[in-house]
Amino acid sequence: MIGERTSEGWQARMRPQGIGRFFPAAFLSFWLCGWAAGESFALWMLFQGARALLTGEPIDHERPLPVLFLLMMGAFLIFWLSLWTVGGITAMGELLRLVWSEDRIVAGPAGITLHTSRGPFRKKVDIPRDEVRAIVPSARGSALAVETPRNTVVLTRNGTQAEREEVAATLRSELGLKDEPPGASTTWTPGMAPMVLTGLPNGWEDAISPEGERILVRSAKSRATGARVVGAIALGMAALAAFVVRKALGSIALIPPAVIVTAFALGLAWLAFWLALARSEWKIGSGRIILRQRFRGTVRDVFEADRLELTFSSDSDGDERFALMALKGANASIGGSAFFTDPKCRRLVDSSLRDAAAPRRLGAWLAQSSGIPFDDRTGAAARQADIAALTAQLNLSGPLGRFAAKLVTRASAKVKKSA
Repeated sequence: MIGERTSEGWQARMRPQGIGRFFPAAFLSFWLCGWAAGESFALWMLFQGARALLTGEPIDHERPLPVLFLLMMGAFLIFWLSLWTVGGITAMGELLRLVWSEDRIVAGPAGITLHTSRGPFRKKVDIPRDEVRAIVPSARGSALAVETPRNTVVLTRNGTQAEREEVAATLRSELGLKDEPPGASTTWTPGMAPMVLTGLPNGWEDAISPEGERILVRSAKSRATGARVVGAIALGMAALAAFVVRKALGSIALIPPAVIVTAFALGLAWLAFWLALARSEWKIGSGRIILRQRFRGTVRDVFEADRLELTFSSDSDGDERFALMALKGANASIGGSAFFTDPKCRRLVDSSLRDAAAPRRLGAWLAQSSGIPFDDRTGAAARQADIAALTAQLNLSGPLGRFAAKLVTRASAKVKKSA
């Protein structure tokens, strides 16, 4: 039995398990060496640019570069360096989780308290009992999480799957969350309470169009932020294009790279212009939703959907991306794919990395507002239904398909047994 009783309440300590974790840890260590080299080079370039800007001395011992070019290059390097730094910090955190970490989960009358340890770094997160909607596994079962009306809080990715399931069952018992009800639908997840709509997730607005129709749009703040980010990237790419074009004037071999970089810069500039002046919106009707593109005073309908589906996919690192899809027609559903879109029958409404709460809440709001069905394909029962449908199709496809169906069935049985 995992866990023990303490003065704080019931608690469990989850640590990384298995020798297999050292293989990704070795890869991350190697990648971080390259990350450090890139970080150092970018900082050195920033230093050289700042020195050239202040002293007027050239960077490459040629004629001094224009001040505007140095400023644009510096802005691009700062933006790139910020993203690169965040990526490195994330990789360091994952490396520490794999080799030197502990997640202490405490359940008491007030809710759940999570004490996270990554090497010498400590963090504490309190989740009030009235905000706990469900204790759920991640879509692939690689983590244990708490769903709240606002977001999904990952409790731990440490331990084995069986240990995480044991901790989940105990947490549900301690917090009084219900077990699976009789005749539960495929969208039900163990411990899940009914969806309570508390408004739209952050970044979305319920508005009225100039034509007097009810629409769902990204908030003005989100659209402005996106336009500024793309504009900053376009500015940096323009600086790079100017530099490459300047060099290409003295070397024919650099003409193709100059053309490519200039094309990228122009494309990003157009995208920033589009984001600043255009928007996508979902018109909410009775039994349907319509995707519209609005550019200044013109608007056109591009897609009509009659139902919604929340699905997911994961990458080689186990990171899960959840996607809310708008579907049209009987053959639009592709269970388990969070990236497949088809302009005729399948469009992306919203997506989120590692957090299903926001797209699920948006889907429930849209379904209630428009009266269309909403199918949550991220629950355990839905995954089993997808596996059953897949094996049935494989069994009908011939000898090779029947052999593949047996492999899928065995793998599914092993997962159930380990849990």
